[in-house]
Amino acid sequence: MQVIERPLTLVDQVIAALRKEIAEGRFAPASRLPAEQELARTLGCSRPVIREAVSQLKADGILVTTKGVGAYVAANPAGSVFRLPRGDTSAKDLAQLFELRFWMETAAAEAAALRRKTADLARMRDALKRMERHAGDYPAASKADVDFHAAIAGSTQNAYLVAFSGFIEGQLLKAREMGWQNSARLAGGPRPAQQEHLRLFEAIQARDPDAARQAAAAHLLASGRRMGLDVQKLERMAHPDRP
Repeated sequence: MQVIERPLTLVDQVIAALRKEIAEGRFAPASRLPAEQELARTLGCSRPVIREAVSQLKADGILVTTKGVGAYVAANPAGSVFRLPRGDTSAKDLAQLFELRFWMETAAAEAAALRRKTADLARMRDALKRMERHAGDYPAASKADVDFHAAIAGSTQNAYLVAFSGFIEGQLLKAREMGWQNSARLAGGPRPAQQEHLRLFEAIQARDPDAARQAAAAHLLASGRRMGLDVQKLERMAHPDRP
């Protein structure tokens, strides 16, 4: 069954149009944008829509505004905020986000095995206990799952990885909860996922980076299947020696 995707809102369309104009050089860095009324007429929308789009582009570092003067393109309009289009994440977005998660978390597991501290292990143990205790409570189990992976990210002692990992986890939260629901219908129920987490924890605890990366890859591939994703490409990456 095909996933139905929500169309972009008017604000999102205006943002995309202005970004395109800026990227293609029609609005140069430090140049002034046309007046709000003119933009509304050109783009075929209302002034409140233009106002909200400009506000978001300002928050993203693309535009700067001066009271009583108007909006200008920033000197460096590349922006500093990572943002996905608003609305439901499409099936394609979900697959690509999961692929990004796979690359990031396998590397994070390896780093965590080398850098983890006693407090990091305590956070992981607590999350494992909650996952087991709430195995039939999908939102609670999913939250404990998120906390377990957040503890691994924290074990890398890299603040940027922690922040970006949190963003990815937020985007995949509904899919993760679906994975826990699906596990109830599979052989063994949630037990396989709990065993995967335990093997990953034990590798990090043992300070074995190779085993941690392998355990993370095995867990993520199985997790992707429970989410209903096609993980064949990732399997080939994880096991290039297999036919």
